[in-house]
Amino acid sequence: MTAGQSETINQALRDVRDRFLFDLDQRICDFEHLRTHILNGPNRAEAIRAVAMMAHKIRGVAPTLDLARLGDLAGSVEDLFARAPTYPSIAEFWRRASPLFESMLDEMERVQPDYACIQD
Repeated sequence: MTAGQSETINQALRDVRDRFLFDLDQRICDFEHLRTHILNGPNRAEAIRAVAMMAHKIRGVAPTLDLARLGDLAGSVEDLFARAPTYPSIAEFWRRASPLFESMLDEMERVQPDYACIQD
């Protein structure tokens, strides 16, 4: 690989990372919306599956973008949410899942740049 090719790949990864970080606001909102449905909604199982699927995507992409901790947390969320049907109740599941879910959201907020401060 030439130096030019390497730089092209590095720039492409930076662009993907920037887009991923820019989109975190919406992902955080989506996760918070799903949390509301898990706690109060009529389709709790569907909301749990949606969290697992979203976490799965983050788990796969984040480490490639140098966001290993976020990838690890998303992987743990995915694994735990995939096992939700094994819990005797949503309340019991949520007692176990809530701290991990909140840790993932905290990490998403931590790595997210403050785009409101960017000036042209």
